[in-house]
Amino acid sequence: MTNSIKIAAIQMVSSSCLDENLLTAQKLCIESVRQGAEIVVLPEYFIYIGEANSREIYEIATTTIQEKILSTLSKLAKTQKVYIVAGSIPTQDITSDKLFNTCFVFNSAGKIVCQYNKIHTFKYQSSKLKFDEAINYSNGDKVVAFNYKGFNLGLAICFDIRFPELFRQLLGVDAFIIPAAFISETGQAHWETILRTRAIENQCYVIASAQGGTHSNGRKTYGHSLIINPWGTVEHLVATGEGVIIGSINKDKITQIRTQLPAIDCCKLL
Repeated sequence: MTNSIKIAAIQMVSSSCLDENLLTAQKLCIESVRQGAEIVVLPEYFIYIGEANSREIYEIATTTIQEKILSTLSKLAKTQKVYIVAGSIPTQDITSDKLFNTCFVFNSAGKIVCQYNKIHTFKYQSSKLKFDEAINYSNGDKVVAFNYKGFNLGLAICFDIRFPELFRQLLGVDAFIIPAAFISETGQAHWETILRTRAIENQCYVIASAQGGTHSNGRKTYGHSLIINPWGTVEHLVATGEGVIIGSINKDKITQIRTQLPAIDCCKLL
């Protein structure tokens, strides 16, 4: 078991062109590995951001397009010898006519080791914007974590960060990996504050990989991909546009903070 690992958070400005997005994801993954990353994290909706309620997301989920995406990512993980946390990809919910917003994790042999279906679907309405993911997406119902070299890494997606009870179910993990596509309006108000809170209250790292810019459909996402340490300090940040940040997840740092301030142990007594 190693004492530290390097994880990259990739920021994108995805469009409605699937092939273009896939090429960008590959390019940024390769750049992350070149800089020493062992795990790379793609943002939510990295493969497609199109018109609201577009039927194209159903085509991605139910045709050979999805096979192409998964095959490309599998090959990339294997050739680059890296774990890939593949943001989110629409997958079919066989129990309904809707989809799941699914994060796949590939190991360095190109195998899928786990997948997480986003539990909380985003809903928001203001004078300027209206979103309701529930029109197209079902809610997942299982928390998911995976192990890498003795590090326990929990998964969440975007709107999930507003629900601390989800994170408490994964109490004790070394880091939370969070692909996201926060809109600018809510991102400016809450993004960093909530993520730092999740790091502080769980005394673990947070790696948040975001969409950040103006997309081809006119949507504006907040960006500000972050790597936050267990004390709640932002160690790495990319504000807007495409980019890569890489941080070390350190066991000694986690142990030091949990020993100095044993909030996790007190929580376990409840």
